[in-house]
Amino acid sequence: MSASLKQRDFNNLSAAKRALLEKRLRGADKPAGDSSEARFPRITPDPENRFSPFGLTPFQLELWRARNTTGISPWFYLETKRRDLDLARFENAWRQLVNRHDMLRSVMLPDGRQKVIDLIPDCELIKEDLRSCSVEEQEARIREIRSDMLRQPKEEPIHPVEIRACRIGDNEWRLHFGFSTQIFDLASVELMAADCRAVYEGDATHGSPLPVTFRDVVLIEDDFSETMEFQRASDYWSERFRQLPEPAQFPPEARGEADAAVFEHRHLLIDVPQWQAIKNKAKANGLTDSMVVFAAFNEVLSAAIQQRHYALETRVFRRLPLHDHVYELAGQYVAGVVSEVDLRQPMSLLERGKAFEQATWRDLDNAFVDAARRWRFERGVLPAEPSVVYTSTIARFENFVQLGDEPPMKWFGEPEFVRYQSPNLGLEFFVMESRGTLECHWFANTQFVSATVVSRMAEQYQRFIKALAETDTAWHEVMQHASLPEVGACELGGAS
Repeated sequence: MSASLKQRDFNNLSAAKRALLEKRLRGADKPAGDSSEARFPRITPDPENRFSPFGLTPFQLELWRARNTTGISPWFYLETKRRDLDLARFENAWRQLVNRHDMLRSVMLPDGRQKVIDLIPDCELIKEDLRSCSVEEQEARIREIRSDMLRQPKEEPIHPVEIRACRIGDNEWRLHFGFSTQIFDLASVELMAADCRAVYEGDATHGSPLPVTFRDVVLIEDDFSETMEFQRASDYWSERFRQLPEPAQFPPEARGEADAAVFEHRHLLIDVPQWQAIKNKAKANGLTDSMVVFAAFNEVLSAAIQQRHYALETRVFRRLPLHDHVYELAGQYVAGVVSEVDLRQPMSLLERGKAFEQATWRDLDNAFVDAARRWRFERGVLPAEPSVVYTSTIARFENFVQLGDEPPMKWFGEPEFVRYQSPNLGLEFFVMESRGTLECHWFANTQFVSATVVSRMAEQYQRFIKALAETDTAWHEVMQHASLPEVGACELGGAS
């Protein structure tokens, strides 16, 4: 295919499809500067007002209101085991990141705005040397730190990121990270991990201040809301809202019995041979691997909630080409589309996946509006009301995070404990590729759905994925509606 034909085909796509395609082109760390950028306003940086308060994105505003209702701040906690770490170099690298990314110095204001403080705080990590302790004493102290860092979000965090380091051997560390997801989305955490590694390894350019700020991005989106592109997307969703079914909801018998929010985590690792087999089969059948994952999840979810027709929030990391450096900028960019899931007609998973893919293209073509926030608002849903959410980062990071051989966050070390909590979290299914595997995470509030039901969903999903990897029959047989089986002996990553 000639270069001119490729460009012509590319230009015939809508702006959202071009943006999605650019995300899938590994190595393209920013838009190519073609005509799609003409559809968007361009940021003129405003350094003079860098430290002035500014508003929240729709997603941030919903979290802020939900936090005020529940007293629980959105928080992502990661605990890793790391070897061969020069802690002084790590501290210095992180200090440069605080200078590079304004939002690492941001605070939430009581009036529902945010601002960046004109002062680089002390970035010295909290360190403890546990080498003289027994293994039992080390684990006890690590549990104390974990508990402390998980309690903190019930208060407004002083800093959007907290890092602690415990030395448990001459060449072994346990690292504890806490990130405010009011301020940062997961893609931004990956981005900061990549920057940290680059600076640690000697690339000072990843520690240099950027010419644009997250404040600039938030303010320019007000201008974007006046464009024809935004209005077209707004009209699309106004029509879609009239057609959508009720959202996915767990029945009363699937709810937990806790009096207060208790956050649980289950994880499943699809190994390299299985995941590669699924990708190969999907490609051979003209289906994207991300749609296979989505279709399989909805078969399991439908069995759990006993609904065959429902709406599901699908979250995206919405970075618009507003500036050449916007893909290097950490912040909270999450928005949501509302996917219609209709399983009422008997179909094979392959047929179902292709139907989902066609609908997904239409929704992503209009992803310039945070449809999920708007839909919740128009239905009178309170900000703290929990919901079911699907998030996939498959082929989503490549336009602003160079993954290389491993996701950047893995450079922090091998995960030992993960916890995500949010004031309106019900159940979030989160999937990502890692070192040729597929990681599947269930983050749940067990008030909303019991831990037993989450475990049953995870096990059923594992069985489904295994069948897709090992047989052709699972792709072509008509799916039968069923309830979840009891938890059996399939091996899942445990609760954390």
